Amino acid sequence: MITLAESKFGAGRGVRNLICMTLGTGVGAGLILNGQLYRGEDNAAGELGHMPLNEHGPRCNCGGFGCFETSVGNRALLTLAGQVMGRSGITLEEVFALAKKGNKKALIFWKTAAGHIGNGLVGIVNLLNPRLIIIGGGISHNEKFLFKTIRSTIVSRAMSLQGSAFKVKRAKFKDDAGIIGAYVLVTNAQR
Repeated sequence: MITLAESKFGAGRGVRNLICMTLGTGVGAGLILNGQLYRGEDNAAGELGHMPLNEHGPRCNCGGFGCFETSVGNRALLTLAGQVMGRSGITLEEVFALAKKGNKKALIFWKTAAGHIGNGLVGIVNLLNPRLIIIGGGISHNEKFLFKTIRSTIVSRAMSLQGSAFKVKRAKFKDDAGIIGAYVLVTNAQR
């Protein structure tokens, strides 16, 4: 629903090939390919969080190993924040506030997190050659500390053509994205 909302009325308006991902407890995504929502054979496409990135990585709640979500889901980011900041129980909001004040450890945390996100997106950029990657979810509020590194990581690792042909934007809609996307879905179904 979020992808439909962003594609029709939000950050992806007018873009024919895009990925809209949400970063939070998990990692979800939707795909707009050639102007259409891509659903897959069983209406299950877009499980970006469960792309295996490391065959020896940590066990994921999906039953797999080393999934993208095990590097950039909230649980993984909170663990990383505790390690980088030297303090267990620290929240991502606290690390964001510290980064805004110029705290070096907090800035290192966000750069590391952004690098993990960018690395996970390289394969998607190479495979699908999207014009736009829209990032939503709670972590997208930290775009100041994330998006530049996400983009530079992808550019440095992706194939040259694909790596030069995309933008990263923050999702426009927040809590209303689901209902806006449902409106798009129902409106398009009536045609």
